[in-house]
Amino acid sequence: MDNLNELREEYRRTGIGELLLDLLSRIVWSTVKQYPPAEYSGHGTWDQSTCEDVLNDWIAERLWGRSDLQAMLSSTNSTAQFRASLTTSLRQFLTNGRRRSVASNLYKRVCSMLREDPL
Repeated sequence: MDNLNELREEYRRTGIGELLLDLLSRIVWSTVKQYPPAEYSGHGTWDQSTCEDVLNDWIAERLWGRSDLQAMLSSTNSTAQFRASLTTSLRQFLTNGRRRSVASNLYKRVCSMLREDPL
């Protein structure tokens, strides 16, 4: 993992360069797999193309659009904390973009009930 100061310097010099893009891509790929694609993916799958779409939309809407990336780089004290902030941002982005339906609400309710049932 790259040093936080290297990431800050890259952002100051070029915006999102190779180091940041690689980190953001890895966060997207590892995070989206935790979400059912039928509910959260525009194409119903988490293939490379869909993940690239999520990455680009997340960057445009949140990280640059709201200046979240600059705020996170300025306020975090370690690479691990920076990565955690990015992951939280992506999770919120995915949740806010989720297509809502009766089936997805029922699925969520059943999952919650199964987690709470001590069997």
